[in-house]
Amino acid sequence: MKPFNIAKTRLLFIVKLIFLISAALFIMNSVLAILLVPLNLGSFLPGILGFVIVGFIIFIKPISSILRTKTGRLIGWACGVFIGLNIVFFLAYVTLTLIQGHVSPGFKPDAVIVLGAGLSGDRVTITLAARLDTAVTYCQQHPGVLVVVSGGQGPNETIPEAAAMAKYLAARGVPADKIVQESHSTNTEENFAFSKVILAGIFQDRPYKVVYITNQFHIFMAGLYAKKASLTAVGLAAPTLPHYLALNNYSREYFALIKYLLFRR
Repeated sequence: MKPFNIAKTRLLFIVKLIFLISAALFIMNSVLAILLVPLNLGSFLPGILGFVIVGFIIFIKPISSILRTKTGRLIGWACGVFIGLNIVFFLAYVTLTLIQGHVSPGFKPDAVIVLGAGLSGDRVTITLAARLDTAVTYCQQHPGVLVVVSGGQGPNETIPEAAAMAKYLAARGVPADKIVQESHSTNTEENFAFSKVILAGIFQDRPYKVVYITNQFHIFMAGLYAKKASLTAVGLAAPTLPHYLALNNYSREYFALIKYLLFRR
């Protein structure tokens, strides 16, 4: 075998190995997400990508044969452009989330809205605990600020998220009389819409400003819904926890952004 062909064969083997390892990691990531946290679209997306990669490698010969035809080349180019654009847009979206989530010292809020993120029975999840811990720190720095905990009761939850969130904050020193529960919302849009109703009743005709707290991966999407609710609001980002589910969370939010741009929901 010629040296060039040997090098080509080795390179193809290395490329396949890299893709297989990536696919295995994607699938393992989804398995962990399914086993350890409440199910959502983000739980499955990396695993689906992993199986697509495995399928591509297994059927590489018939796929290559199809791509040699005129129609196949057109399909190949279209798929390549589609995938390439989505990679670029996804990275741009991640960048947008990472540069947001900071409250300037000059912004003086009248209230804080902490967005719910699911319970395990009646206990807050790691993701929600990160939001609540950020709220505790912020309340310590801004004593007396009103806190709205927002989240209804899901199918696998024994109490409303707002009740568990209020208990968590009170146990860590946030005054109970400064915590208001919004316990009917089922998504981010409702978090802001229902919290706004509560705040309007409290502040009456007075203008008010809000800091909303959510995880870093969710800060950009939450901002769109805060704007849709016509709130004067700034986001404060909590850590994206657990770290090993960052890909799940960001990929889910990317598709949520596409849905929002198409349907404004």
